Amino acid sequence: MQIQHRLMAIWANKYVKTLMKVILALLISLSLTLVCILYTPTIFKSTLNSGLDLLPKNKFIDYKVQNKTEFATEWLEASDALKDDQAMFDLLRTTLPSTSKKDTFFAHMFVVHDYPAPCFFTIFGKHRTIDVTWTVKGIRCKGSKQCNNPQFISQCPPRKIRHK
Repeated sequence: MQIQHRLMAIWANKYVKTLMKVILALLISLSLTLVCILYTPTIFKSTLNSGLDLLPKNKFIDYKVQNKTEFATEWLEASDALKDDQAMFDLLRTTLPSTSKKDTFFAHMFVVHDYPAPCFFTIFGKHRTIDVTWTVKGIRCKGSKQCNNPQFISQCPPRKIRHK
C-alpha cells in the first residue's frame, strides 16, 4: 500500500508530468521524422506520376519518371554520368539545342524548344534531394484543334511567328 502511495506521489509531481510529456513529444517527433524520411520519395514519385497523368493528352504527349542513373544512361555518355546534379544538367543543356532554364525551389529543370522536332518541346527535371527525374514531351500549340491537326504539326511555323 505504501509503494502504491509513493508511486502516486511521484506521478502527481509536476516535474515528472512535464518530463513525461517532453519524452512523449520527442518520441512522436522522432517517429514522424522516420515516416517522412522513409515515405517522402515514394509519395513524391506517385504524386508526380498522378500529376503528369492529369496533363492534357493533346498537348503533353509523353512523359517518363525514373531515377538519376536511368536518366543519365539514357541521355548522357557513360563517362558523363556525374555525381553533381547541376553539372549533369549543365552538360545535358550544352548538348541539346535552344534550352531555357526553369529551376525551382525543389528541382533543377530546363526546357528544350523545338525538340525533337519543330513545334515540340521537352522538359527535363530532377528533384534536388530525392533521386527522381522526369522528362515530359509536348507539342507547342494553342487549343485542342491546333494540337490535333497533323497539318499544323507537319508545317509548323517558326517559333517567333507562332507566339504573336
